[in-house]
Amino acid sequence: MINGLGATPLMEQFIFMGDVSERLSLEGVEIEFKKVGSYMTSLDMAGISLTMLKLADTSWLPYLEHPTETPTAF
Repeated sequence: MINGLGATPLMEQFIFMGDVSERLSLEGVEIEFKKVGSYMTSLDMAGISLTMLKLADTSWLPYLEHPTETPTAF
């Protein structure tokens, strides 16, 4: 999961995901689920965060891909 921290453009986040994907592929790591966007931000903070997890059971993958609804404003 690539998370933009607020001021990082989406295009830069996708470029970073491409670089990470390429590097992991060279190491023999297969990415089964990708998520790129601004999910947890700070006001105009530049940068991104990378979160990776190893699935203990591939049957969990559909839960990661399942659509969800969240409030956008209070």
